[in-house]
Amino acid sequence: MPNWCNNNVTFSFDTEEAAQEFYKVVEAYNADGENNTLFGWFVPVDEDDNNWSRSEKWGTKWDAQVYDWHVNDRSVYLGFDTAWGPPVEVFRAALDKGIQVSASYYEPGMCFVGSFDEDGQEEFYEYANETAATVREFIGEHLDDMWGISDQMAEWEAEEGDGGVENFG
Repeated sequence: MPNWCNNNVTFSFDTEEAAQEFYKVVEAYNADGENNTLFGWFVPVDEDDNNWSRSEKWGTKWDAQVYDWHVNDRSVYLGFDTAWGPPVEVFRAALDKGIQVSASYYEPGMCFVGSFDEDGQEEFYEYANETAATVREFIGEHLDDMWGISDQMAEWEAEEGDGGVENFG
């Protein structure tokens, strides 16, 4: 069983029609994920592709486990989980298709968090050596506010009773 990486992504399209088309792909995927692929809409894969070839093409070995989605004018928001890490290659492929991407991701089991923006810039932080008192400055307010990492770490430290860094790495 993998560690699950949480992802929040907004895909912004040139037209409302394009956003609606993608939203229909998302709806079809969620209705029947066994016979559809969400990431394959951006980066097609063959039936014969295995987990590792999908990982190279998508940045993660399995398709999204979508738990939240909605469309707003020219944008489609998705909240989903992926195995082990974010689908950064999917984000890059979306940019190549002229679709703007604004994404953040968080993998608490491996202690990393990051973001991907419309310019294709990725920020990635491994925070295993941080504490609740230092993590916010290390990863930045935006990511900490989005994912509540410093609060979670404070709870974990309180439960452990010693506040030691070794609890996270």
